[in-house]
Order: sequence, then structure tokens, then C-alpha cells
Amino acid sequence: MSATLVTVTKNTRGRDSREVSYKAIGKYVSRTIARETDEEGKPLPKDENGKQITRDEVVEEFDSNGVLTDVADVRALLPAGESGDRIFLDIVADGYNEWAFAQESNRDELTPFISHLNDDQQATIRRAVNAMAKVEMFKDKPKVDILQMMLKNAA
Repeated sequence: MSATLVTVTKNTRGRDSREVSYKAIGKYVSRTIARETDEEGKPLPKDENGKQITRDEVVEEFDSNGVLTDVADVRALLPAGESGDRIFLDIVADGYNEWAFAQESNRDELTPFISHLNDDQQATIRRAVNAMAKVEMFKDKPKVDILQMMLKNAA
């Protein structure tokens, strides 16, 4: 399978934002989402039971995960020769660095203690510890100590 280049349009960030279009490796994926507003952005009414009425809308999202399956496909996109090899290695290094950051940015001081739990359980414990950390009695304690105290009292 060869790599597919699609045109992606995004706005730059900052005060003098402008629209930039570029070719990217990936695909557009259709996804259906439930909107609580009409086409004009006005809220939809509730039904007779008080439940919010929603409308389905199909949106196109750019996705690049799992698109490339062969290194030869990548090399075909780059200039031939030594400069292509250097660009390829630079891209791999940049991508790895972003991936490594994403892995670590999801971690905090509680992660080693609660990583065996599912996401909902982790979120519940984090909310509880954060709420307790705001209480005057626990303000000076590290969150790890609060968690250990909670676990000790639960046992």
C-alpha cells in the first residue's frame, strides 16, 4: 500500500493567525457525533421526558495512525539520496520525541500507585485526592501521602 497524501488546512496560532494548507500523510475518517444544537448553533429542545434531543452529524477527521505500513512507502515520499535519509531519520526522531512526551505527560505522582486500575477508577481517585488536597488540613501534604492515607484508612 502506498502512502496517501491529503491536503490539510489549519490556522496558525497567535495574534496574526492565518490559514495554511499542506500535504500530509493520512486519511480522512467519517465519524458521526450527536449535536445538541441545530445548524445555526441554537440549542435543541428537550423531549416530553426532559431528555435532551440530539441530531446526528457526520464530520470528517484527519487521522494518520496506522496509515503507513511499509518504510518503502515513506522513502518514496522523500528526496532520493543522502538528504532523504537524513530527513527520514530527523522525522523519526521528532516523532519519537513527541510520542515519548505524550507517554510521560499522562503520568503524575499518583500513577505508580494507581496504574493497575482502569481509567474510570484512576479518574475517581485523582478527583478525590485533588479535592482533599484543597482542604486546609491537607494543604501542606504531598498528594502521594494523601493517597497512602486514604488507602490505609480503606484497608
